Amino acid sequence: MWSCWGPTPWCRMGRELASGLAAPWRVVLVVRDDTPVAGGNWQSAARLAGALCRRGIEARVARLSERPAADLVHAFHAWATAEPLLNRGVDPARLVVTWTGTDLTALDSPLGQDRVATLSRAAQHTVLTRAARDQLAAAAPGWRVSHIPPGVDTGQFRPGPPADAPSPLSLLLVGAGRPVKRPLWAVDLVSALWAAGIEARLTVTGPPRDLALWAALTTRAQIHPWLTLVEEVEPAAMPGWYRRADVVLNVSETEGLSNALLEGMASGVPPAVVDIPGNRALVEAGHTGLVFSTQQEFVAGITELVRDPGLRGRLGAAARTYVMAHHNVDREADAFSAVYRRVAS
Repeated sequence: MWSCWGPTPWCRMGRELASGLAAPWRVVLVVRDDTPVAGGNWQSAARLAGALCRRGIEARVARLSERPAADLVHAFHAWATAEPLLNRGVDPARLVVTWTGTDLTALDSPLGQDRVATLSRAAQHTVLTRAARDQLAAAAPGWRVSHIPPGVDTGQFRPGPPADAPSPLSLLLVGAGRPVKRPLWAVDLVSALWAAGIEARLTVTGPPRDLALWAALTTRAQIHPWLTLVEEVEPAAMPGWYRRADVVLNVSETEGLSNALLEGMASGVPPAVVDIPGNRALVEAGHTGLVFSTQQEFVAGITELVRDPGLRGRLGAAARTYVMAHHNVDREADAFSAVYRRVAS
């Protein structure tokens, strides 16, 4: 059994279960200060920390301002976390950096190019998709860049019992408390469904990290009875939310690889996603979900989903099969363990 202690505890396995894999060092996984516990990056770090613990590697999740000490530091976010750590004096030879979608977007800006030299000192960089690996390798030749797909617990996130044809259709947008997630556009999209004669409900979950945005959503909810806002959902409750949804929606401006999409797909729920690189890496149009660029394409795709009762089930089953084949938690942990060992050697 592994145990935890402290406010943001280290986790470690009992030596009798470590099978000789216990490392002589500790890993701290650092997220930016404004990351909520229910947020995607915290959940990604916590999932990885748990899997590392089961391999005998002591690990914990911490916020940037905690200034945690460890043998190895793994920073989630290049600009918002890794760069401050380097400027603070963290040993770059013991730093692993995971690049997110917003990091890669900023990399293409002149300011991002000017700041590349700082991050070039890090020992290892990881990305979530092959396209991101190619982008980072082109921007910074010679860096050690690994593509490690995120895992998802397909035992925790699994389909519920078969449901009757939904009426109205239930769409779920998870973790949409920031402008980059574009929840107001999601409201406009569902409004367009109603205008086209399709009854649909939209649930938007937070946490509300941008209060002005959440206030605007609250105003919309007062106008549209089909819009429900949920400020925060406990991570342990998320499987039930996915199983009650008919479609998992993503309309983000940019994504690395969405945890919400992975969890929804693992739950057998078809995704409907805007056509951006992070989503294209995960969803194949017409096979594992719907991909759209415009409001008209969204309405057409959802209309087809409503008119063909079996399509939702076929897309959801294919989505789960894809996640089980390509986003295994153990393979993710094995890949990061190998990265840590290279850095520590």
